[in-house]
Amino acid sequence: MCNAILEAMACGVPVIATDIPNNQVFGDCIQRIEFENTDACVSAIDTLAHDIAGRLRLAQSARDEVEKKYDLVLATKRYADILFRKAG
Repeated sequence: MCNAILEAMACGVPVIATDIPNNQVFGDCIQRIEFENTDACVSAIDTLAHDIAGRLRLAQSARDEVEKKYDLVLATKRYADILFRKAG
C-alpha cells in the first residue's frame, strides 16, 4: 500500500494512480489507469481538470475512505490486536 496515496486521500485530493495490484485496495476512491499508458494518464488528468463535480466526488470519496478505514485509533487497535495474538 502506498503511503503517498493514503496521504493524498486524507487531504481530500483526487488521486490518479496506476492499476497495479497494490492499488486495488483503494477501490473506486482513486482514478486508476493502466500501467505505463501515457494516453490514459493524460485523459484522466484532463477529465479531472474539466469535471469539477467529478473531481470533488472523487476527492470526498477518498477522504471518507481514509476516515473510515485508516483512522488512527482504529489502526492502533488493529496493530495491538495483531501483537497480542502473536504474543499468545
